[in-house]
Amino acid sequence: MAGIAMRRALRWENAGFGSPLPGVWVAPSGVPVPEEAAGAIRLEVSAEDDSGRRLLSESWPLERTADAYLKFMKPSSRSAPRSPRRSPSDADAFTARILLIHHYRRVVLRDPLLPTPLLPRNWPGRAADGAVARSIAGCFLRTEQWLDAHATNENGPLPNRAGHWRAGLTGINMLQK
Repeated sequence: MAGIAMRRALRWENAGFGSPLPGVWVAPSGVPVPEEAAGAIRLEVSAEDDSGRRLLSESWPLERTADAYLKFMKPSSRSAPRSPRRSPSDADAFTARILLIHHYRRVVLRDPLLPTPLLPRNWPGRAADGAVARSIAGCFLRTEQWLDAHATNENGPLPNRAGHWRAGLTGINMLQK
């Protein structure tokens, strides 16, 4: 029973482990070992050369993940950021932001998030990260304004946060000046 729990814990996508062979699990340095696998034999080696990259490609579905990022980035994809012909309403911007995040998460939550030196050159995850950040920055204040005007809970309208966000975002250069 302990072996099953260990495999489940290591197989879980967010655990950070990949498996090139049955019973063999690998992870980048610094990935914590789940409690269920604490008694497993552990070896630490460097994998920053071609043999290491080969091991990584056999341990994680990097090609499938790269394809998912590329599909996400295609202009014809419903989830890809777009430049509208007309300026969308605040409600449209809010909907687009939620859908963008939803579709992006479908890809990024399956990404093993390996350290950059271990990833293939031209890893499309970096371009996707930048596109999502730019898209969200471009509509962030409008979507927050829509939330300020429409968001409620059981006690009524939520506190207005637009001024708070504007000050914070200007400080980190997310807003266009």
